[in-house]
Amino acid sequence: MYFKSQALLRAAALAHVLLLGSSVANGQTPPQSPTPPATGPTPPPSAQPPSAQPPSGVTAPSGVTAPSGVTAPSGSPAPDAQRPVNEPAQSPAASDPEPNPTSQEPTSGETSNHTSLEVEANADFAVPATSPSGSPTAAGVPSPTTPAAEESKTPPSSTTAGSVATGVRTQASAASANANSVPAQPATSAAPKSSALSNLGAQFDLRPYSRPVIRGFGYGGFVQAQYVSSQLSEDQLLQGGSPLNRDQFSVRSARLRLEQGYEYTAYGLELDASTTRNPILSIRRAEATLLYRGTNPDDTPPLIALSAGVVDLPFGFEVAELARTRIFMERTIASSALFPTQNDVGLRLFGAWKFARYAFALVNGEPFNGSWPSDPNAAKDLIGRLGGEGFVTDDFALTGGASFAFGKGFHAGRPAVKDSLFWRDDNQDGIATSAEIVGITGSSASLSNNFDRFALAIDLGVQFISPLGSSRLYGEAYVAKNHDRGLVISSPVATGIDVRQWGGYVAFSQDITEYGFVAFRADLYNPNADVFEQRRGDFSPANQRIVTLSPVVGLALPRRARLFAQYDFVDDYLARDEIGVPTDAKNDQLTVRLQVEL
Repeated sequence: MYFKSQALLRAAALAHVLLLGSSVANGQTPPQSPTPPATGPTPPPSAQPPSAQPPSGVTAPSGVTAPSGVTAPSGSPAPDAQRPVNEPAQSPAASDPEPNPTSQEPTSGETSNHTSLEVEANADFAVPATSPSGSPTAAGVPSPTTPAAEESKTPPSSTTAGSVATGVRTQASAASANANSVPAQPATSAAPKSSALSNLGAQFDLRPYSRPVIRGFGYGGFVQAQYVSSQLSEDQLLQGGSPLNRDQFSVRSARLRLEQGYEYTAYGLELDASTTRNPILSIRRAEATLLYRGTNPDDTPPLIALSAGVVDLPFGFEVAELARTRIFMERTIASSALFPTQNDVGLRLFGAWKFARYAFALVNGEPFNGSWPSDPNAAKDLIGRLGGEGFVTDDFALTGGASFAFGKGFHAGRPAVKDSLFWRDDNQDGIATSAEIVGITGSSASLSNNFDRFALAIDLGVQFISPLGSSRLYGEAYVAKNHDRGLVISSPVATGIDVRQWGGYVAFSQDITEYGFVAFRADLYNPNADVFEQRRGDFSPANQRIVTLSPVVGLALPRRARLFAQYDFVDDYLARDEIGVPTDAKNDQLTVRLQVEL
């Protein structure tokens, strides 16, 4: 009796499915089928086969009583009654030789929501696909409420029992049908925010360690022509013929840069011409680079890169700053004294990871003075900086880092000197007498010596948007020992004691729209913090500090040209008054410069 009841239930379900398919095709509401009476006793639950038990929450078609007593909602399709329990459902293509005119892909403005329940492969009941309106629909047949069904004119005969019954699938086949019936939507992402700093303040960049390695070929250059007027100027000549006049026109720098970048390699060459001291043409940068970009975008440095050749020195902010974007005429006295040049010959390892920036260099350690000198000692200088740079907000950028430089200086020895005679004409008669001839004792050669030197620095800068335009506030602080190579050259071998240096600066610049700017810098440098002098028999500390105040005003064509002027108020103790007391030397200076970029 149990199996006879099951056959009646399946026959009623199949009749209901055929009636439902014909009603859906005609756009009519299908009639409700009466529930057939159950005949015979119902076997106990333990006697029912496992395949006849639907999963929890899954119901049978309308009007059909499931074995467990659960009823299905009206309009739900049922599985093919002729299919064996363990036979997989046929695809719509296999059951419908003719293309179904009512099966249409969703339009671009539609979405298809599909709900699936995890059921066993041999389950008799499954939850069908759901139309956008929320009502269930057979796979491949749109709901009557969808625009696709309203626009289509389908004859009743086009919908067959096989095409409707194929809506019963396992979870895997339903997922495959869902993927085929829903068109792929293009991935959308929010456009990156454009910072106002990238447009308004780009010509004065506070992030010299964020320069990228380009892809492809690039070139650039600029010319800086200037006029300088100094209070130190005199219409005289030094011993040897060098002029003392400093009021003159000159070409501070004329540069041409060529570079080529690939995925894993790059090279660059930059030439620099100048007439400031003597007309010279030199190599500013010549480097070959191996790099790995990682996931870093093209507008940031690679993840890691190694350059060899004439490379930039990674120390602080001013040493790494580009001359093209520097708002002041020259670097501060402290920076120029500790590092007379911004480049050297050697290796440079640098890169970026997220907001972090790192750079290290192993170089000869000999400053450039018109030509690259041979390194006099085997020791190399290790220079590096660790820091971070990035935008805190769209209108606020922060940069900072700590730098170090360790190396060995070189004190040249003296050659051997023979004994000699020296005549001094005391009476100015032009006749040598024995009393005017003096003997000078020769000396043996002295050995050259190395000495330790180091420099440490910290730098910090902020760049933000103010009501007038882009604003920048930044500064550095230095401490060093035996590292002055440009102003008062350190040589502890000659003096017998180590020489300490310290200094720093604070600078502020303000754009007045895109076409004007003002700036101010105050810097301090002490070339010897331990110097003493004897005055009236007493030794007292001598103050050798140099303070410079530098206001700047200028006009600009963004990324094309700048015309600006800077006046340096220098306060020092390099002069002596009439009684021999150190006093301020008259050495203020005015510089007017025109810079045009390629």
